Amino acid sequence: MKTWLMLVCSCLLLFGCNKEEYVDESQGVYPETFEAETEDFRYELYVSQNTFSYGQPIDIIASLTYIGDEEEIVISHAASPFYFPMKETTRAYDIDYPMNQPLVSTTLKKDEPLTKQYVPSGSYSDEDSEEYRSFMEQFLAGNYPVGNYIVNGSVQFNVDNSPININGNIGFQVK
Repeated sequence: MKTWLMLVCSCLLLFGCNKEEYVDESQGVYPETFEAETEDFRYELYVSQNTFSYGQPIDIIASLTYIGDEEEIVISHAASPFYFPMKETTRAYDIDYPMNQPLVSTTLKKDEPLTKQYVPSGSYSDEDSEEYRSFMEQFLAGNYPVGNYIVNGSVQFNVDNSPININGNIGFQVK
């Protein structure tokens, strides 16, 4: 019965709570925060502000909070349950978020958020254009090039072998 209930909750999560925030790229309007709640979990994704100057530190943080009935719950996930792939829309560059894929278990205590701050990541190769390589070198050094960024954040984990995936978008500009 518990497995069936988890399957139903997972389906509701995947189809009912996987909303995406609207980002109006043409107007430069970006939501700074995203929050989604299921019966047992709350996922939050936020950036400290929506406009930055070149070279200014950019804080992007995600959190997952267990809000269910138990005192704690064990989740399993890759190296982290948090993903931060981005798109720089001025140049139409996709910035991937590579991650090791071991199976890790984390115990979440009720109402105590698990948080992760984004650290610039991504990759490029000799086959990429010189412009893209230069962009990624600046980006990976923490100097986000001038442009518009959308963070396609998500939290992905399993509870009792039932997958849970919550997605949300936030954005910011670098001037």
